[in-house]
Amino acid sequence: MRTRLVLGTAVLAITGTGLTAAIATPASRASRTPISRGAVLVAEEAAVTFRSGREAEVVKIAIEPGGSTGWHSHPSPGIFLVDKGTMSSYGLDGAACKAVQIPAGKGQFVSEHPHHAHLIRNDGTERLEFTVAYFNVPPGEATRIDAERPAECPDDLK
Repeated sequence: MRTRLVLGTAVLAITGTGLTAAIATPASRASRTPISRGAVLVAEEAAVTFRSGREAEVVKIAIEPGGSTGWHSHPSPGIFLVDKGTMSSYGLDGAACKAVQIPAGKGQFVSEHPHHAHLIRNDGTERLEFTVAYFNVPPGEATRIDAERPAECPDDLK
């Protein structure tokens, strides 16, 4: 009897406050296709403030074994998610000439640091594929800015 009284009181309390169970509504004539997903690595915790009027861009990049992006920077922050292979990231969150290895299923957050040159290489034996989402891009500007190799890095690191 006591259990029924407590249960009944709980139900009345919930319905009396207007809280009710939500009933999900399935999508209709719509599709949703995941593009990429991974656990994101960050060198330091950072908050991103999205700016009104700025643009966002999502790109898929593929690099064959031995290939690279060339040294470059970005005008805005972004998230890199490795879909296949292992990314060798030079200069983003560590020494310019030492690689940080990021395997498939992982990602890297790139904070807003314009003119900070970095390089992505495929030092592996299989094709490297990754997805990048850039945000807070100044309208009409490129998301990639070519840069020179840092002077402290060897000539063959390109």
